[in-house]
Amino acid sequence: MAAAAVGDGGGRAAGDADAAWRALGTVVRVKTTYGDEFTGSVFAIDDAAGMVVFKEELEFTTLKRNVRIVKGSAVDSVEVVEAAPGRVEALPPLSMEAIRAREKHAMDKVRRDLKRVGRGVTPFAQALMNELGKTYEVAWEGKTIALPHIGIRVSEPYGAAECTGDDQTALLRIRRIVEAAAPKLERSVSDESGGDGRR
Repeated sequence: MAAAAVGDGGGRAAGDADAAWRALGTVVRVKTTYGDEFTGSVFAIDDAAGMVVFKEELEFTTLKRNVRIVKGSAVDSVEVVEAAPGRVEALPPLSMEAIRAREKHAMDKVRRDLKRVGRGVTPFAQALMNELGKTYEVAWEGKTIALPHIGIRVSEPYGAAECTGDDQTALLRIRRIVEAAAPKLERSVSDESGGDGRR
């Protein structure tokens, strides 16, 4: 098929018969004003922003597809390779309630994560806090790691001997976790800081 020139950002072509390429899902061969050539399907067109999005299927790579966002003014010509499918699936309606719920969930997680960041604590102490936080609810009390739901606290320098609490079963469990995790955390902190990994 003949190529449609869209060097003006698609404005002129939109009123021509050749504007059939603008249908979503149309497979086109595109030439840009920069000398690039590629084949892809029309994924989205934003006339207000003057942008066209093409989805390019890839072969012989670990990636399945590439997305190109091209300024309409940079598109020199478009040739239709394959017409758009007769029926394009409509997008489902957005649920503002679901969006707000996801936003609240994300913000709550950010607040929880921020509470886990200690002030004036050593990298080892922060690493231990993060490790314990994978399983337990944790919080800082000054420089002491608190596990309020089981009544355990881990004080400086954050060894098994510094774990305290009334629940002996929980205390024994946390002491074992600290003993097992400490060597790994010290090595990790040492590697990241270039130091000796001390607490």
